Amino acid sequence: MLKEEIRKLAGEGISVISQDEIIPEKLKTYLAHHPEIAERLSTESSRDFYVTDLTESTDILAREFFTESIHFQKCSLGEMKKTRTR
Repeated sequence: MLKEEIRKLAGEGISVISQDEIIPEKLKTYLAHHPEIAERLSTESSRDFYVTDLTESTDILAREFFTESIHFQKCSLGEMKKTRTR
């Protein structure tokens, strides 16, 4: 979103370099050359999304930033404090 706007402003003669386009491939190459590190990494991860107010705009923004479907869990700040101390 923002990087596309920056690219338009910069014009065709200027290359705009974005981390999200470079780092994943560099990390993949690095891990291929360092299997001792790759084997220590977990491939069974998950993301938990907690919100205090679930709105339509929250869902729209999540779809713009993430390619997979997002399941939000509505909670109060008091519940979050309890979750973090476990």
